[in-house]
Amino acid sequence: MSLSFVMMGAGGRMGQAIIACAKDLNSECVEELGRNISEKTEAPAGAKLMIDFSLPASVDQVVRYCKENQLGLVSGVTG
Repeated sequence: MSLSFVMMGAGGRMGQAIIACAKDLNSECVEELGRNISEKTEAPAGAKLMIDFSLPASVDQVVRYCKENQLGLVSGVTG
C-alpha cells in the first residue's frame, strides 16, 4: 500500500528525515511546504495525508487546509 503525503515544515530537520524515509515506507512526499500555507488552496492530486512539523502559529491554517482538501493530518508541532 502506497501513501502519498504533503510535508509541512519540509525544510526542517524532522521534515527532511520523514521525506528521506518515505521510500523505505512505500510512501511518497508529493509536495514539500515550508512554514506558510496561507497561499495554498488545493492539495496535489493523490495526496491523502499532511504531516506537519512547522510552527504553532500555522496550526489553524493547516487544519482548515486539511479539512477543505479532505486530507488526514499528523501533527508533530510543539510549543
